[in-house]
Amino acid sequence: MAQSLYNRGYTHHQQGDNAAAIADYTLVVESYSADADPAIREWVAKALYARGYAHALQGDEAAAITDFTLLVERYSADADPVIRVLVASALYNRGVDHRQRGDLTAAIADLTLVVESYSADADPAIRAVVAKALVVRGVAHGQQGDHAAAIADYTLVVERYSADADPAMRVVGANALYGRGLTHHDKGDLTAAIADYTLVVERYSADAD
Repeated sequence: MAQSLYNRGYTHHQQGDNAAAIADYTLVVESYSADADPAIREWVAKALYARGYAHALQGDEAAAITDFTLLVERYSADADPVIRVLVASALYNRGVDHRQRGDLTAAIADLTLVVESYSADADPAIRAVVAKALVVRGVAHGQQGDHAAAIADYTLVVERYSADADPAMRVVGANALYGRGLTHHDKGDLTAAIADYTLVVERYSADAD
């Protein structure tokens, strides 16, 4: 039943009906959170994450942060690979939502937790979350006027992930180079900015937009 409720919620989400999706995810969370079965725990964790994501899509970052926080608090110690990805993703999205609300300090704290907790993880899904966290942390540092920290984050992405052939990771790598170029431009180093923009063109021109 938990799986069926989750899948119905996800189908509502695919149809654009986030209110109905949230209702089904809430049924999963309320009905099955006390269940110790590992398979059921996984569906509850998925429902919490999906409900948080749906709240964010509706513009309700506060509710999204609440759900992502519940997920992190309940499941951070869980060794299940699927749940590890969900916890890392919840931390990342909580950081994104804090940034959306203008709380750059909280955003950077969450994104740093992702980087520090998961950088050594070889799971491709978690590697992608870490790479995105570095890019968004770079953006947040830039918004705070800390150009050096922003450039450091973008550079980490370029150094660690540029060789990754996964299409999604290539997008992250291109965003990091572009963000670094923008930051160089903002700090007045136009030569370095042009160098980064040129790298974007040379490395990614053949990719689909």
